[in-house]
Amino acid sequence: MQPSNELTTRCIGRYLIDLPSDLVLNPLGGQTIDDVVLWVTHATAEEYKTALARRTTQLTAAAVSRSGVPYPALRKTVPLPAGTDGVLFDRAKLDGLAGRTARVLEVLAWRDGYLLKAEITGTDTTFPEEKDNEMLHTHLKTDVAEKTRQIIDVVSRTSGRADREIPSQQGVCIVNGFVRGAPTAGESIGTIYQFAKIDNFFMRIASTSLSPGKNSILDRIENTRPMIEKSKGKIFRKAKRDVSGMNGYEAAYSMLTDEDAGRGRIMFDNFIFEVNSAEGSKRKPRLSVEVHNGELLSNGSDEDDGKIDESVIALKPAPLSTAAVESMWDKIIPTIRARPNAF
Repeated sequence: MQPSNELTTRCIGRYLIDLPSDLVLNPLGGQTIDDVVLWVTHATAEEYKTALARRTTQLTAAAVSRSGVPYPALRKTVPLPAGTDGVLFDRAKLDGLAGRTARVLEVLAWRDGYLLKAEITGTDTTFPEEKDNEMLHTHLKTDVAEKTRQIIDVVSRTSGRADREIPSQQGVCIVNGFVRGAPTAGESIGTIYQFAKIDNFFMRIASTSLSPGKNSILDRIENTRPMIEKSKGKIFRKAKRDVSGMNGYEAAYSMLTDEDAGRGRIMFDNFIFEVNSAEGSKRKPRLSVEVHNGELLSNGSDEDDGKIDESVIALKPAPLSTAAVESMWDKIIPTIRARPNAF
């Protein structure tokens, strides 16, 4: 196959990138904005009501225990401020390890055809069963009120967004959505694109203003070199590559799958590009772009230590030739730029 020569602009974080028009957004991916984990999906009002009723029933029935004593997980349900159709659940963390002290503030809301879900964790040391727990009161503080304000603020600034819609306001693009506002040091966004009906090609694009990376891809690729060479692969790109006035680096390699998988040995390609590797600041977020040609999608990548997910298995030949990926790569990487008015 050959990717489309037509490129379409997509918004990731506070950046823009032009991608082949036949790449489609995968529902995987996710984002955290100022400690609030967000999910935005298309939904009708009726689907929202069904989801809300189901979640209310689940949480009402949930319990946690402390020293063998059961307690209700859900403390209260609070309507969101006027202008947003939704509720906030103040509930215990449901792993059963911390009684009612470890809290999760969970929002379920609906706005203009999109279902918004959000969570933030907090702590409450005021429950009567903890009144004699000196260690708890020494090391932890109650922050539920503060975290409630935080999650409501983020949700109030969040709206749904079509994948190809490019906002003009200041803010950050997330999967299926947009969060209005000035840049902060707490933004982390991950998106995944694939070709329709092709499961062994994907592109992962991530933006983060969290703490700076430990090193650049030029350093990390060297950690991977022994594994690549053992698998009869090769590194064929490793260079500095600046775009739009930003410091950038790229690396690319081909290698064979693990022969111990017993599935045959098939070559796959990985291309990796990043800007602002040592920054991770709100004004200069890191951006990484990865192309995986011939790999099935897994749930994560370790961008800081350069390790390859050894559980990845190529079940069939890569859908694109290495030359086709290189051609696509050299078209899209130069298009990376900050979105106007994003910052």
